[in-house]
Amino acid sequence: MRKRGIILALLIMLLGVWVWISNRPDPEESRTNESAAVQIDKVLQEGQPAWLFFRTSTCPACVELKESFDRLQPEYQGRVVFIDINLDDEDNQQLGRKYRIGYVPQSFIINSAGKTTYQMVGNIPEDELRHELDQVAAPKP
Repeated sequence: MRKRGIILALLIMLLGVWVWISNRPDPEESRTNESAAVQIDKVLQEGQPAWLFFRTSTCPACVELKESFDRLQPEYQGRVVFIDINLDDEDNQQLGRKYRIGYVPQSFIINSAGKTTYQMVGNIPEDELRHELDQVAAPKP
């Protein structure tokens, strides 16, 4: 009987550790020291096209779209600025209000003139994303 109690306590402790680890913030969410708001201001001032990707860490559709975001980013390096905006981060919550984000994931693709050319709530097929990014991307060097 005592062995069962010890095993049960260990299982509960392992479950607690697993829940804690799975709810930690994404270590890849901030690849730059600049806040998302500063990054957005910079691309607008410099006339660069950008993909603004609003998400949370726990949303399944966000996790799926983040995989596409990460796969496509190297392909558009130097031609479109990819800005990952995790709304779990308190610093980004004001930005979420500014862009009136009610549901995630939400994407905005902005051209070099600062105009939103594409906006979508929910997951987006990669071929559709490529098409929209190609519309605003700077020419390949």
